[in-house]
Amino acid sequence: MTKKLEVKPVKLKTIQCDYCEMMFTNTKGLNSHRGKIHGKATTPFKPSPKMIELLRAKLDIEVKPTITAECKKIGIDRSTYYNWFGDVRFVEWFNKEWEEGMAKMIPYLDKVGLQKALQDFRYYELLQMKFGNYKRAEKSDTSLEIKVTTNRGND
Repeated sequence: MTKKLEVKPVKLKTIQCDYCEMMFTNTKGLNSHRGKIHGKATTPFKPSPKMIELLRAKLDIEVKPTITAECKKIGIDRSTYYNWFGDVRFVEWFNKEWEEGMAKMIPYLDKVGLQKALQDFRYYELLQMKFGNYKRAEKSDTSLEIKVTTNRGND
């Protein structure tokens, strides 16, 4: 009786493109792809799911505002983070989405200010400046110059 040898398929290590999620078996192919496809300004920019996760992590009030914490939260290396922010198209997309995300947070931040104003007058002052047309008095020059002259020569 002959024993059949079982052949296990070899799983090749694959590398994923940070921009379009295509898979490559080596970094040479990945770098060539990035240069040909993503290096052109005419290529429409489409954020990857991880890029969207990074934006959400940055907007998440619970995530510490450090590159390390944000990268750890979404599972990317710092080098990937810096590569993304080195791409003008990513930065343009990110800044647009950031502005929209921050605009959506305004009601939440106003509510935090209202709650804090109950214990701290500074928050009340800020809310008055935002909603009540209140302006801090401008600092004025309060120095006073007095010139004293005498008529001692006429005594």
